[in-house]
This record gives sequence, C-alpha cells and structure tokens, in this order.
Amino acid sequence: MPPEADENQAVLKLLLEAIPETTEHQLMAFCSPYILESLHYLRALFLVRVGETENVVNQEKAESRLNLLKTAEEIMRGSMRRLQFAEEIAHIKAELTSFKMREVDKKEDKVEQLTTQLAQAFERATTTPEAQQGFYSNTEEEMCHADQRSQRLGLVLRMRSTLGRLYQSQGLLLESFYVLRQGLINFKALAEGQYREVEKGAESESKGSFKLPDALGGGAPAGAKKGAPPPKDAKGGKAAPADDLESKRLEEERQKLVTAEAGSLRAAVEAQEKRTHPHMGLWLSTKVAIIGVLLSQKRYEDCADAIAITRLEAQTVKDQLYVRKLKEIEFLMHVQSGDLKEA
Repeated sequence: MPPEADENQAVLKLLLEAIPETTEHQLMAFCSPYILESLHYLRALFLVRVGETENVVNQEKAESRLNLLKTAEEIMRGSMRRLQFAEEIAHIKAELTSFKMREVDKKEDKVEQLTTQLAQAFERATTTPEAQQGFYSNTEEEMCHADQRSQRLGLVLRMRSTLGRLYQSQGLLLESFYVLRQGLINFKALAEGQYREVEKGAESESKGSFKLPDALGGGAPAGAKKGAPPPKDAKGGKAAPADDLESKRLEEERQKLVTAEAGSLRAAVEAQEKRTHPHMGLWLSTKVAIIGVLLSQKRYEDCADAIAITRLEAQTVKDQLYVRKLKEIEFLMHVQSGDLKEA
C-alpha cells in the first residue's frame, strides 16, 4: 500500500506532528537525552523509509515524498543541535560535581568558573529557569558519564549517516558527501574532548571544497592550511578600514584561544586510561559510506586514498566486515575505471 493511500494518512499525520514542548520538558525529568532524541530519530527513520522510494511520474506523489524527506531532515538536524547542547551541559555538570565532591584542594575559583559557564550555556540557549531545573534531572540512571557520552555521540553520527542516505535517495551525492564529511570532522573533534558548539546541525560554510578530512587522507580541512598566503586585496592594495583590522585581530585572538583549548582537551583525553567515545564500528561505517559516494562521483584517486587509510584502521581493530566491504568497493572502482585485470 503506497504512503499516499488514505489508510496511511492518519499515521503520517502522527509522524509529521512534532512532540509538544511541554511533553518534552516532562520527559526530561525521567529519561536521558539519548532516549528522548531516539524518539525523534525513530520518527525521522520512518519518514525516510517511506519517502526514499524511487521517484514517481505523478507530480503530486513526488511532492508528498519530498515533504516527508524534508520533515525528516529538519527533525534530525534539530536533534543533533539538542544533543550537542546536552553534551555541553553534561560535561560542565560532571566537572562541577567532581570539584564539589573534593574534600581537599577544592579549587573554589574553578567551581565558580564552571557555575558561571553553566549559566552562560543555558542563557545562550534561552532556556527558562523552570526548564533548567528539570533539564535531564534523573540521577538514578545507572550509567557513568562516559557511557552516556558514548550514547549521545553515537546517535549524532547515526543521524549524520541517515542524512547522507536521505540525500543519496534523491540523487544529491555531493550534498551527501558534505553531510558525511562534516559528521566525521565533528565526531573526531568530540572524541578529542571538545564539547562546546561542535555539532551545529549544519555543514560548515566552506563546504564548497572537495577536500577530504584528515581521517580520510585528504590533508587539512578547508581553511586550516598553515602558512597559506593571505588573500589579495580586491581593491588594488588599498589599506583596510580600522574597524576591519580590529575585528580581524579579535578573530585571530579568538582562534588562538580556541586552538589552545582544543589542544589541552586533546591532551587530557589522550592521558585517560579508557576512552569516553563510541566504538570504531560507527566510525568505519561512516567512512565506508563516504567512500561509496566518492565511487559514485568517479573520484577514483580520492577513493583509493580513503580505502587505504580505512583498511589500515579496520585491520588495527581486527575488523573483518569492513575490510570485506572495502574490497568490494575497490573491485567496483577497478571495473568502472576499466582496469579489469586488477579487478
């Protein structure tokens, strides 16, 4: 029975309707962000499954399916932003609890700094005082901070993978590549200890570049090359206004602080005995999805580089499934490029 059938309209209407805000606030007092956002993700998966079928000739049916996919995309992007906010709040609260529980070397200045940081995070998200009191306040869930963080980060990467699949179902391979690439970049930053404004539910402004992330052997991300020459002035070398120079200086200082903080967070993560991020399975599956997009775009050189790096990672964790998938993609790459003997 097709989704546009009258018998399915009641179910589709239920899936398209957002969960009331009051209901969400009530659920926050009893369950974790992972459970609540999994409900949103389940709605989006239903809509993607229904709407990703092949294109139809009937214009009305095509628009109906497109509407389902757009709604699913909005749901997942909103969930990713909320999970990022929950990650930031959870990190600050965990640090705050750790310092407050100390009997010696309490570092009152650090407690005050974290309390201010928590208030600023809530203010930035325009969270009401009532919502702050009940913001995932269930403390009886027998899970440590590392496991909860692993759940949140894993769900974010799953949503990114589903968004890539959503775009591929519409034939938008380039957009799918951007979504998956940004997912890997964000996942790496989160795994390295960053917790503030990493996953914004959107792709970076420089997504017009075809560069691969570091993890796929493509060098530094766009805009991150060291020693690159400054852009030439389009007005024939005239001096820039003072306001522009001041804003540029402030931005450079901010970037230095961000880089320094990222370095300290990465060092702290590397010093830990156990990881606090998801397993390699999600990482490898996202990479394989990106490699599949590269193959569809006939970017054989990038595809071969990505396969080589990903195979090494899979072999490091003694994985056989993704090694097999990479061999299949490599075979298809040789067939498409006409190298039948190598295939």
